[in-house]
Amino acid sequence: MDIVEELRKAGFTRQADILSPLKSSFVRIVTTTATEDYFRVGESKIGGFPHLPAEFSWPMYDGKPLAFIAQFNLADIAPFDKDSKLPHAGILYFFYEGGEKVWGFAPEDKGGCRVIHYTGDLENLKITEPPDGVSEYVDLSPCKLNFDVGVDYPTYETLDAVGLDAEVAREFGEIKDKDRYDKIIADCERESYGEHKFFGYPDLVQGEIFRDCQLASNGVNTGNGEIANNLKTKELEKGISDWTLLLQIDSDDNADLMWGDCGTVYFAIKKKDLELGIFDNVWVVFQCC
Repeated sequence: MDIVEELRKAGFTRQADILSPLKSSFVRIVTTTATEDYFRVGESKIGGFPHLPAEFSWPMYDGKPLAFIAQFNLADIAPFDKDSKLPHAGILYFFYEGGEKVWGFAPEDKGGCRVIHYTGDLENLKITEPPDGVSEYVDLSPCKLNFDVGVDYPTYETLDAVGLDAEVAREFGEIKDKDRYDKIIADCERESYGEHKFFGYPDLVQGEIFRDCQLASNGVNTGNGEIANNLKTKELEKGISDWTLLLQIDSDDNADLMWGDCGTVYFAIKKKDLELGIFDNVWVVFQCC
């Protein structure tokens, strides 16, 4: 179901008009269980062992190796990347601490995830087992991937993150028949529950993530009450709309992956960095029920 179409049918014309230009395409990622010998070297996959160049230096955080989450052959994704947001060549690797320490609320979480773009020859890649010490909570089984195109809209919690005027955004909190409105939104969003995806808007488990990205990456802890008392907060919040979703990895039975209690991990990136193909400053947020 398309949220805007459903809202128009129900008479929520004003809200439909506001959301309509905010429609965003995303690349849906669908997993199927597999074994390591299924994959060609350099093929897209979630979990299992990565395919890395011999000279690769495994990323570390707080003295421990980050867990391998996924690798994406960008040529596989190119036909579905309708807005050409990603480079269309090379491998994009995702690593993450695993959620024991890094939730994305604290400045100290910097380095708790790494996104690496490899542009070398695929013949230089080999199946690589992770070093000892990777979090026991992130032992993902290998999954083969299929891709598709989807579209979505921002939820109420992310309206400020898309740069929507505060007075306009406030209208979503002042809807008279809020229960009926909320049911339409919930019914539409239920269709995407449990999805992995590139781009679009994050399917939130708890609350808005881009404020965490902007503040925590700039030295303000959003999880301990500091946010209300920090003099930098108000100025930094102007940059919330600079962020966008790069990749969402949900809990997934196929990968034997459970983030906490049915949680989700979000890799966010500044829009300008995405345009330039710079993945050094990606910030990760972990949410669960």
